[in-house]
Amino acid sequence: MSILWRSWLIVVAILALILSILAVLVSLQHDSILASLVKQRLSVVAQSTASSFQPAVDIGLPLSMLRNSQSLLDRARGKDTNAARIWVIDEFGSLIKSSPQSHVHSLEPTMLRTMHSSQRSWVYETPELLISGTNLRSSDGRLAGAIAVSYSKQHFQNISRSLIIALALGGLAIWIVMPFTAWLLLRLKLKDATRGYNQIIELLNRFSVIRDDACLPAEPRADSCVFFAEAIPGFYRKLVQAQIRYQLRDFIHSTEPGRLTLTVQLPSGSLALSLTRHLVPGIALVLLAAVLMFAIYAYERTQQSFEPEQSTRLELIASIVNADIHRAVSVGIPLEKLVGTERYFNGLLRSFPEVSYFAIVSEQLVVQAGKLQQNTFWARDSHNLPGLPITDGQSQIGQIVIRANLHYFTLQLRDVLLDLGVLIVIAVLLAFQVLVVTFSATLTGPFNRLEHLISRQAEGDFSVRLNTFRCSEIDQAGRFLSDRAEQLALSSTATDPPARPPRILQFAYLNDIRLPLFLFACIDALSISFLPVHAQSLHNSFPWLDTTVVTSLPLAGYLLAITFSSPFVRPLLAHTGHKPLLLYASGLTALVHFGLWASGTTAELTLYRTLSGAGFAFLTLSCQDYTLDIAKRSMRTQALGLFTSTLFGGIFAGAAIGGILADRLGPSTVFAIGGLGLLMAAALVGSLLPRQQQTDIPSPAFRLALFQPLCNRSFRLLVLCIAIPSNVLIQAFIAFLLALQMHSLGASAADIGRVLMLFYLVILLVSAVGPRLFSLFLDDWHKPLAGLVISSMALAVTAIWPTYWSMLTAVLGAAIGQAMIRDPTVAVALSLAEHELRHLGNDAVLSSLRTFERSGSLIGLVSIALISSHFGYSWAIAAISIWLALGAAGITLLHQWTSN
Repeated sequence: MSILWRSWLIVVAILALILSILAVLVSLQHDSILASLVKQRLSVVAQSTASSFQPAVDIGLPLSMLRNSQSLLDRARGKDTNAARIWVIDEFGSLIKSSPQSHVHSLEPTMLRTMHSSQRSWVYETPELLISGTNLRSSDGRLAGAIAVSYSKQHFQNISRSLIIALALGGLAIWIVMPFTAWLLLRLKLKDATRGYNQIIELLNRFSVIRDDACLPAEPRADSCVFFAEAIPGFYRKLVQAQIRYQLRDFIHSTEPGRLTLTVQLPSGSLALSLTRHLVPGIALVLLAAVLMFAIYAYERTQQSFEPEQSTRLELIASIVNADIHRAVSVGIPLEKLVGTERYFNGLLRSFPEVSYFAIVSEQLVVQAGKLQQNTFWARDSHNLPGLPITDGQSQIGQIVIRANLHYFTLQLRDVLLDLGVLIVIAVLLAFQVLVVTFSATLTGPFNRLEHLISRQAEGDFSVRLNTFRCSEIDQAGRFLSDRAEQLALSSTATDPPARPPRILQFAYLNDIRLPLFLFACIDALSISFLPVHAQSLHNSFPWLDTTVVTSLPLAGYLLAITFSSPFVRPLLAHTGHKPLLLYASGLTALVHFGLWASGTTAELTLYRTLSGAGFAFLTLSCQDYTLDIAKRSMRTQALGLFTSTLFGGIFAGAAIGGILADRLGPSTVFAIGGLGLLMAAALVGSLLPRQQQTDIPSPAFRLALFQPLCNRSFRLLVLCIAIPSNVLIQAFIAFLLALQMHSLGASAADIGRVLMLFYLVILLVSAVGPRLFSLFLDDWHKPLAGLVISSMALAVTAIWPTYWSMLTAVLGAAIGQAMIRDPTVAVALSLAEHELRHLGNDAVLSSLRTFERSGSLIGLVSIALISSHFGYSWAIAAISIWLALGAAGITLLHQWTSN
């Protein structure tokens, strides 16, 4: 399959994924809004009906003694014909009256408990009905009964099902049309790469049919192959040298034992990256166009789905207003003399946000409230009710004008519109990761494998061959090179010592770990936006502890597990290798996530979250060690850059998508999705990483060297003033207090996820441009100093003025500060390991730094949790701000003292 087809199928698959997610989100939001509207409408009917029965209750008359109760119920049901039944219930749960008549005589015990536990209004659901009730209380506050209105869920489900079918058909139509645009775009963008790809295949085919006495093919021209212009001439020369060696039987055959060898090689990823960067802007435009088309279609269909409910609500509101105005007019009050009408209308506007305008018109405008709105593309008034007549006797003396709020449902769908932007960013990021891996596996990977094999054969080494299961066109075209190694081995069996069959080469690439690492980081960050709030909602297994401290226990256990698990990663890698350890850790962590899904108490949540911390320590650190072990020493900076960008890209995506999913599906479901994602990541590890039957990782010796670097004053300064405060900023503020504070300010899990997404996005952007920019005027000690100051000031703002926008400011400031602190901290530690602490080495210094910063962040998290439990979230944020400021002051004073 050509790279064009592979790339096209990837774009089609990502497009299908994002359209499916959007359709699910829109349908879930639609159902949530519709259910809320129905509950509100039923509550209005119940309260309006209850107001007719309340005077009798006030004078102590039992509800069963009212003679006209049936006519009152019939009249109330006439206001809303969609109501299934309206019941009059006594305080014991017995049904006194019903409209229409019902065969049920008493309430279910759980429904009766709901009624008794509520002061005024209550809602109850059964598999078939949605019920809203209003309690009737006597003058002394005693419960005298209730009025309940039921609504059949079948009607609700029919509306929801119709919308789902419409969204599925619309999404399918867009998914069928847009791939043609993607095909044309990819064909245009990949034209040069495809030409060079085919030219390499043609060159290999020409060499594969050369006989011993035949002339060598002429060197091809690669001028038109932009992406292979420099590679093809060198590739041709090596093919010529290998052909000459083969024809002359001038080779050196290895007699080393072993059938399998693992070649550790850094791939030439510049081609894959350049191709991906060349494609991503166009692919982003295709995805954006598809999402916008679907958004417009979904908005139109959702508006149409809400129209019957909106009409019913407006008619209900109109009937209530009309009845109240007629009651005043019937006692002889002229329209012009109605006192408090504007105040009455303003109260209705607050109670019914779907209405934007009320007015009473006689021969002229009598009174009005609200504002008339103009029709737009996104807001059209299809529910203009005619003026309701106000009569006095047989003559009409005026009319009531009611207009709908044209922007009400747009505001209700605001979260979905925000989610569209988030999903587009995540889709583009995912497309980038997948395309880089695809180009590496199908284009640069096969080319690198053949170039390595040809280079060895050009030097006379025919002792190795490639795997035969490769199915790309380049692998198939170059198979004759491996066959030559087999033929030469067979022709030299009589040598002494005898030549062994050629060994099979395996290749490890940095891009092998890119997608699994992205998924690991994404799944680990799914719960960051809602975990503290979710912990508060579970049954408290530790009632003797403060609630806020209990809320911090899952995160504290997570940090504790990471701290104690990290030192065991390297020894296990030496024993098992990268691939087996990643597979075992993925499977076990997936089981832990299913445990999180089933957790119902804080003890269970803390246990499983602690185990997940150990799992993700093994997963992420194994990925980091994989990049370091296969990279050449001179390329470790590039390898770590790839690891960091992929890790934060996954965290960025997980923080955003986790909040969206938790807001729509519930927190527990997100953990189950994470478990399934880990199984998918394990499948990627199994298919992308080499078998690695032998490893070059030395088995490290255990020795206690964690405390030795603390003897150095600069290292103590680094740990106490920079590393620990910056990690407290991450764990205590970003991962703990942020969700709790924003939740207390009324933000949803999706809102928190979007703010967290901005945090990691800013880190990615500042990390990309910051090193070159800040290095012009700051050294490695002053960069973290500036980062601490910026973070401290940002947190001080939200500690003084705790609002949504100040929290957003604090997150942006913390992100900039963290980006300025992270890399210089490691750079300073490595500098100390190379000079003042060179007798300990890099591994000991870095291990000590990681252990103490994580231990310090754990202690800081518990301390901040205690402060927040006694003094509130704002004081806890202020404590972190002071901690950061003290770290900055410590660096400044000690550096000033040293310079003097």
